[in-house]
Amino acid sequence: MNAFFLVGALFLSTGALLKIIGLPLSVILGAASFFMFSRRKEIIVAAMFLMVGAILSLRTPAAGEVLGLVSSLKGKSAVVKNVRVWDGNNWKKIKGHGYAKLNTGGRVYCTGIELRKNRYPEYILSRCYTFPVDLDPLNRMKLYVWEKRENIERLNTLTAKMLISTPDEIANKAGVSHIFAVSGFHIGIYFTLALVLVSSFISNMFVAYPLSLFIAFMLAVQSGPSPSAIRALIFITVWAIFKLIDYPISILNVLGIAALMSLLEDVYIIFSPSFLMSYSGTFGILVSLKNKEKWYLVPFWAYLYSLPFSILFFDRINLLSPFVSLFVSPYISILVASGAVFSLLNILGLENFSRVLFTGLKPLEFPVVKLFQFISRFPAVELHGIYSVVLSFALMVVIVWLTRKRLSRI
Repeated sequence: MNAFFLVGALFLSTGALLKIIGLPLSVILGAASFFMFSRRKEIIVAAMFLMVGAILSLRTPAAGEVLGLVSSLKGKSAVVKNVRVWDGNNWKKIKGHGYAKLNTGGRVYCTGIELRKNRYPEYILSRCYTFPVDLDPLNRMKLYVWEKRENIERLNTLTAKMLISTPDEIANKAGVSHIFAVSGFHIGIYFTLALVLVSSFISNMFVAYPLSLFIAFMLAVQSGPSPSAIRALIFITVWAIFKLIDYPISILNVLGIAALMSLLEDVYIIFSPSFLMSYSGTFGILVSLKNKEKWYLVPFWAYLYSLPFSILFFDRINLLSPFVSLFVSPYISILVASGAVFSLLNILGLENFSRVLFTGLKPLEFPVVKLFQFISRFPAVELHGIYSVVLSFALMVVIVWLTRKRLSRI
């Protein structure tokens, strides 16, 4: 069955929405999904994941002291996972992630926690402090990589922002934030570089692939890790596993497994713009590749599939952004590939050399930055409230119909 796991991911999300936004809208979303997947097996998968999603979306208020591990960094804020709350007798683990004002990785201690509805992360953690004690070797290594990440973040260049998946306001106004959301492309570069390097010394692929994946994982940590980086890492890992066992699998199923794993880890991540735009944009790319579209049209399909969520979160459509995406995406891919190599040098301890190389990319970034600034001043269609929701939903229905039609040709 084509895209079996993708169906599960769709209805796992719908199951979460069932609890979060109520039954009526969830039924509408479920019906729209059935429009694309309507066979008996998909119905069984839908019912199972609808129930699982509804259960996983349950959250309860918590109070007291909090311990956790930083899983993502964006500027002076952090996403904290493995959240544990002191209940008076012991540390009790709760579902979900917390948002904290921090700019360092590792273990954190917070004195307050507050549940917020319909948001990701689901909890706000207050009065937080870095608490880097009792870290195992893996987390110590992750902390080392986080510290190296600050070198890239301080550069504040276009390529650096692409690598750490932090689009700025100009990118949002220009309508090209989806380019940053699908920037997990650099994780593929990391894996390829690591595989070439490891394969030069180790010929056994059962050793070379896992070792290369571990190196790619440590480099992905440098990216935040953002949902796009995690999606790319899981995607490559699943692909590598099936490659090692020599078992054919649909590329859409690989994407679906990555989405399922992210949703099972925290269903509320469906409220993350980066998550939705990353997976929808990648889905558009894979569908276009399966239809053997011309390479220069692939960025357009990535833009189209991520457009509903761009409208939903940013309430605007820049009329020039489709053309910008079409022509700029290949050029930006070259910058990201170069930046991936430079960031690898940074991880290996060659910070000064890496900084010089990143600075050397500025002349190549200049025309792209100026283009974004020009596009951001171009009149855009502003949508607010119910209008953005209605248009976003209408586009989703059109995209589902279009996808079903295109996949039926294969």
